[in-house]
Amino acid sequence: MLARIFRLSLFLCYLTAAASAATPESVPPTNLKFSPVGGSGNPLPRGISPGAGIVGSLCCQIGSDAYSLNTLGFVLTKPYPNLVMTPPNGQGTGYAAGINSNLNVVGQYCFSAACHGFFMILDYADGYFPFSPIDFPGALATTANGINTSGTIVGSYCVHTSYCDLVVFDHGFMDSTGTFTTIDFPGASTTAINGINDAGDMVGAYSAGGPFHGWLRRGGVFTTIDLPGAKYSAAEGINKAGVVVGTYIDAANHTHGFKHAGGVYTTIDHPQASITTADGIDDQGEIVGTYSPANSPVVLYIGYIAR
Repeated sequence: MLARIFRLSLFLCYLTAAASAATPESVPPTNLKFSPVGGSGNPLPRGISPGAGIVGSLCCQIGSDAYSLNTLGFVLTKPYPNLVMTPPNGQGTGYAAGINSNLNVVGQYCFSAACHGFFMILDYADGYFPFSPIDFPGALATTANGINTSGTIVGSYCVHTSYCDLVVFDHGFMDSTGTFTTIDFPGASTTAINGINDAGDMVGAYSAGGPFHGWLRRGGVFTTIDLPGAKYSAAEGINKAGVVVGTYIDAANHTHGFKHAGGVYTTIDHPQASITTADGIDDQGEIVGTYSPANSPVVLYIGYIAR
């Protein structure tokens, strides 16, 4: 059964639910200690920042015939260990995608048949959280996926549909103090930007009419990130050291997370999983993502943090 998964990673819109974990011989596994992500509900982490916390969505169990969309975002921090984020007026759906060390959060909310990015400040002093929408000029839909310490925001926008996220997108963008710039991988038909570090390095995914590929933009120069033997790849996060994490599907249709550092790829597989994604990394090297337990009767996704 192929189930479309919302917002787990770019290319996970099509998965084989019964896939078993496997590691290509050309990509060695990482040596990580996995821990569950706390909080009530089923938190699926998307972003992480040292000293600030973890953000993501509350989601979802996939049955044999249907799937459930995430309806709320979440923030896990020391001051607010289980903050649930609802869209404006408590309507529609939403998720948090990125967080920086200044406790600034970005993400997306959708209602009234339209999707918007958002920027929110977690002001713990008085419990007030200023909220601002992010809409790329002229776009039908926008999603904000990452933010660095200086406040530069990256994401994606759509011009052909009013629904846009990491599965559906047209172009990447950067928002620097309110100035929007389109950023597309050269020659690509579609581009998504998923993360940015403090040096301004960006990561994402693109398609030139075929499979998705991961990419890195450093110093204005684009580089494709494709693991050996991978059918699909997407780069999801990058830290200040330039370490990139993401997700790929191998030749046998098995889904894995990966880490790319110093030109070396390593696979990230949760030890109890049939499916693993790697969605964010902080400056201390902590990685967050999701996994689906092997031999589960339904496709159930669980969040993890790996060190």
